[in-house]
Amino acid sequence: EGRPWLGKFKCEQGKVLYINLEVEEASLYQRFKSMYAALGIKMTKAGASNIVPWNLRGYAVPLDKLAAKIIRRCRNTGPYKAIILDPLYKVQQGDENSAEAIIRFCNALDRIAHETGASVIYDHHHPKGSAGERKVIDRGSGSGVFSRDADAICDLSFLDPDTTVLKTIGQQLADGEKPMQIAFVLRDFKDIEPINI
Repeated sequence: EGRPWLGKFKCEQGKVLYINLEVEEASLYQRFKSMYAALGIKMTKAGASNIVPWNLRGYAVPLDKLAAKIIRRCRNTGPYKAIILDPLYKVQQGDENSAEAIIRFCNALDRIAHETGASVIYDHHHPKGSAGERKVIDRGSGSGVFSRDADAICDLSFLDPDTTVLKTIGQQLADGEKPMQIAFVLRDFKDIEPINI
């Protein structure tokens, strides 16, 4: 939609290829509708045509095989500003703790970005247990190559709901809601202070 992200960061409106590897197609559309409702905005015609889902649940293959298909699809239906892989583990090849396997994987991500001109966005998980004590760059599960290769990391983690956090969020939490913090690691831009949401 080209709206500011978190009310702070300017976003350019553009076409996004959303590669859905995890949820049923109907669930994905329901999630999109729920996000618009939670933000209190109406989907515009441009916004509706800008998000292009590619539903591959049940058809996931390792990224080295999928990369050529993504590039071909982008050439046929693009150009895209961003390509989202959700979730990463469905196309990850090899052991996530193997630096060698993750280097090959990250090279496939770079190839997609280079050949399509799009930003490649993916979600990754923390290992089990508390990640809050680790540096942001070290919170992702598996090989450190994941975090050393990324140009930008936005790390989400839960916070204890205390008065200080609630004041920075500026609102009361509903039952069952937990405050979160987004922390950033940026390669080419100045540091951004963590944001409580």
